[in-house]
Amino acid sequence: MNKENETKKINAKRVTLKELDQLMPLGITNNDGSYAKSFEIKRWRMKEEREIGEQKELHKNASIGQYVGIVLSTMCTSIGNINFESLKKAEKNVHISQMFVGDVFYIYTWLRRNSIGNELQLSVKCPNCSNKFKVNVNLDTIEVDTCEKLEDACWNYKLIDPFEIRGKLVTELLMGPPRWMALENLKGTNTANTGAVKAGLILGSIQGIVDWKDENGKPKQIALTVNELDEMCKKDIEKITHEMDENAIGPNMSVEGDCPRCRSDYHMPIDWSYDNFFDISGR
Repeated sequence: MNKENETKKINAKRVTLKELDQLMPLGITNNDGSYAKSFEIKRWRMKEEREIGEQKELHKNASIGQYVGIVLSTMCTSIGNINFESLKKAEKNVHISQMFVGDVFYIYTWLRRNSIGNELQLSVKCPNCSNKFKVNVNLDTIEVDTCEKLEDACWNYKLIDPFEIRGKLVTELLMGPPRWMALENLKGTNTANTGAVKAGLILGSIQGIVDWKDENGKPKQIALTVNELDEMCKKDIEKITHEMDENAIGPNMSVEGDCPRCRSDYHMPIDWSYDNFFDISGR
C-alpha cells in the first residue's frame, strides 16, 4: 500500500488509517478559521442496511460518487462541526457534496473498516501476463496524507502552454483539493479508469488564477466552467493530472505488489464501488 516517495508541493503529513482513526485528513472550517476534523458513525444494523438498499433502488442511475454520499448520509451522525442527526436527507447530501474528496474517501474507508473489518480482499489481473489472483489488504495500513489547513494542501501550477480565459492570458493556476461534487458529477465513470476520473477533477481542483489578484494580492478565486478550459493543451492536462495525484490528500486508494506468476510489478486502484467495497468475501 506504499506510495512512491515523490517530492510533494504541498505541506502534508503521512500517517496510517489506524493512526489517524476518527479524524479527517483536512476537515471542515469553523467560524474562527480552525478545522473541525472529527466524525461520528452509527452502528450498522439491519435498519441501516434496508435504508441504504431503499436509497439505491430510488437512485438507480446515480453515479458512484452519489452512492458514496448515500452511504455517508445514512451512517454519519456528525461530520466536523455539523450535526447530521438534525438534518434532512437532502441537507446531508448538500454538506457531503461540499466536503473535500480526501475527507469523504477517508470516512468511507474508515466506515468499511469499522463495520466489516480491516481486511479487504481484492481481485487482481496482472497487466503483464494476465494472471488473475487475490490480494488481501489491511485497511489499517492504508497511508493517508493529511494537512492542517487548506493552504497547506494547495500548490501553484505553471502552464507549459498559457492560454486565454475571458480574454486574459493565464500562465499559472492555484491548485488544491477538489470538493466531492466534482466526483458526483462524473456520471457513469468506470472507477478502473483513473485517468478519466482525474481529468474530470481538474476543473474542481482549480482554486484560483495566480495571474489575477484579489484585493489582498492573493490569487483570485473564480468559478470556471468546463468550456473555459477548452484551450488547455495536452501536455498541461497530463502534467496537472500527475500533480493532482502526487499532491492529493486523503487515503491512498490503490494497491501495488508483484505478480506471483511472472513477478512483474502491478499497481491498481481499489474498487470503491459500494457492492465491492462492502463485500466481505471480495470480488
